[in-house]
Amino acid sequence: MPHSASFPHSSAFPTANRSSGHRRRALVCGLSTRAIALFFNPLCQPSASGFQLADHLEIVGLIEPDRIRVEAFQQRYQRCYPLYHPDEWNRALAETRPDLVIVTVPDFLHEEYILRALEKDLDVISEKPMVISSKQAHRVIEAEKRSRGTIQVAFNYRYHPLHTRLKEFIDSGRLGRIIQIDLNYCLDTLHGASYFYRWNRQRKYSGSLAIHKCCHSFDLIRWITGLDPRMVHALGGLDYYGKDSPHRPGGPLGNKTCPYISKWFKPGERPSDQDHPIYDLQGDLGLPFPLQYPKRLTLYDPEIDIEDNYSALFELEKGARMTFSVNFSSPWEGYRLAIAGLQGRLEVQHYSSPARCNFPAKSSAVFMPLFGEPEPLEWETISGGHGGADAKMLQALFQPTDENSQALASSWDGLVAVAMGEGVWRSAVEKRPISMSELI
Repeated sequence: MPHSASFPHSSAFPTANRSSGHRRRALVCGLSTRAIALFFNPLCQPSASGFQLADHLEIVGLIEPDRIRVEAFQQRYQRCYPLYHPDEWNRALAETRPDLVIVTVPDFLHEEYILRALEKDLDVISEKPMVISSKQAHRVIEAEKRSRGTIQVAFNYRYHPLHTRLKEFIDSGRLGRIIQIDLNYCLDTLHGASYFYRWNRQRKYSGSLAIHKCCHSFDLIRWITGLDPRMVHALGGLDYYGKDSPHRPGGPLGNKTCPYISKWFKPGERPSDQDHPIYDLQGDLGLPFPLQYPKRLTLYDPEIDIEDNYSALFELEKGARMTFSVNFSSPWEGYRLAIAGLQGRLEVQHYSSPARCNFPAKSSAVFMPLFGEPEPLEWETISGGHGGADAKMLQALFQPTDENSQALASSWDGLVAVAMGEGVWRSAVEKRPISMSELI
């Protein structure tokens, strides 16, 4: 694709009717952990910022096939919503009369629910990734063009105060034209491992972690720099997890390298070759998934078919290049980012879970001009989910202003992030460079 060709940007596509003059009536599709943390809990929790989600959002119904999980949720959180099976879509719409559909089902079901909503001219808020392939993304965008409803993708990464500060600095022009970007992302063996004992571990459900997880990073870079991708050449592998892992209890490293083995098994219980979970699937919320996980999953099951690390080289527009790497079995979690411009260099070290580090971990950002002293960048510290990003994104979604709505992500943003991830895993598997024109 020639450099002169440009992708359409968010402004070229319709934005949701996010009027703040009334409470949105939302039908939530999927009682996921993310749905509870991002939407259900804030409805009943006072906010120190002054923004109260309950003033702007009413959840009028829930679509979820796992009745046992719903009953456990209702008992623990003392909340009761009209419940519908996925086969009762039309009944749910008729009885709840929503104007908004919130999609928080597993990734491979996103397209189905988004298309259903758009067919009924309803607005959609979709958890990231919007879908799991560029083909699905194109079908969603075409459906949006035919509908009075519109899509917003919940890229909360854009609302982290550090990332807002980075974008402000780059937009100031002090960095000059960007020529190189280097992003090295790490997930530790708590968070990183979690994807390999859930549905994410199979490509048919997640599209790979290059899409499910890395779409956050790809969207962030594109948002703060304004640079679209042109081509990617990537390598990847499944090295730490899966049936061939040396850390498998029967493997060459076995469990003797794992200090947490006593937490996974009862006293005297010996792990078998394929029996090595890392922690309870119920997670922090303590709610079961009996329908979704009827059997015990382990980190080393043979059905795992996605990569657990990637190294990629992107060609971006305007002559810029980006190297990107990610590893899902690191000793710490966060990223290192360096952006080189013609007038200096921006370097960021971000620890997303400093409490889990076995060393002092403090995030930092610094601008180093070509000629002059380094300048530390400061940003506000906010409590709440994902460094305060969740609350800021909710306010933008339900009480938009000219300022906060600029970071909202459209269906086109969702497409490009998915296409970048798909380009990475396809390049790694097919062993060839992937032009973004094949996917976008």
